[in-house]
Amino acid sequence: MRLLAVATALACALAVHAQTEVWTALNVKYAVNKRWDLGASFESRWRSSGYQQFSDLRLTRDARRNWKYFYEFRAPLNAQVNPRHTIALEKSWKPRYKGTKIADITLGTRYHVNRAARVRFGMYAERKFGRLTPEWGSELWMSSFAPWSDPRRIRHTASMNWEPNKTWKFTTGWSQQSDFGRNGSLNATFGIVRLGARIKL
Repeated sequence: MRLLAVATALACALAVHAQTEVWTALNVKYAVNKRWDLGASFESRWRSSGYQQFSDLRLTRDARRNWKYFYEFRAPLNAQVNPRHTIALEKSWKPRYKGTKIADITLGTRYHVNRAARVRFGMYAERKFGRLTPEWGSELWMSSFAPWSDPRRIRHTASMNWEPNKTWKFTTGWSQQSDFGRNGSLNATFGIVRLGARIKL
C-alpha cells in the first residue's frame, strides 16, 4: 500500500506536465507448472485525456525452443477503458560473443482483436547484472499485418528492474510514444513515466 501511495503522489506531481503521462502497475505471476503461467495486473494511467484503470489477465504457454504464446484480456475498471482481447507469439534468443552472453533478446507480434491498431510488432532486450536488469524495447503498431498498412503507434522504452529476492521485482522506466492518424499523420508525441512492482507466487 505504501508503494501505491508513493506512486500516486509522484503521478499527480508529474501529470501536471500536459505532455507527460504516468503509468503504474502491480503484477502477480503464478506458475501453474513448467509450461503454463497465469498473470494478473492492476494498472493506473494518468493521461492528459483522462484517468484510466484496468486489469490485464494473461495465460502464457512456454513452448519448446524458446517460443512462447499467450492470451490476454484487458478488463476495464473505469469508463475510460474498453475491453481488449490479445493473442501473441514470441521467440527468444541468448546471443553470445566469445562465450559471454550479450543479452536476452525477444521478437514478438501481438494481435489485438477489437482495436483499430490491431497488430503490434516488438523487439525487446534485457541483460541481468546481479539484482539489476536494464531493459530496452521498441514497438510498432499497424492497422493490419499487410506491410503497406498504416502505422498507428511507435513506442520506445528504457527501464531498470531491481529484484531484491526471488519473489519481488520493482521497475522504473521511461517511454517515448508517437501516435498517428489513419492517413499516417502524426497526432501526438509524448513521454511516459513507468513505475511497477511484481510479485511471483
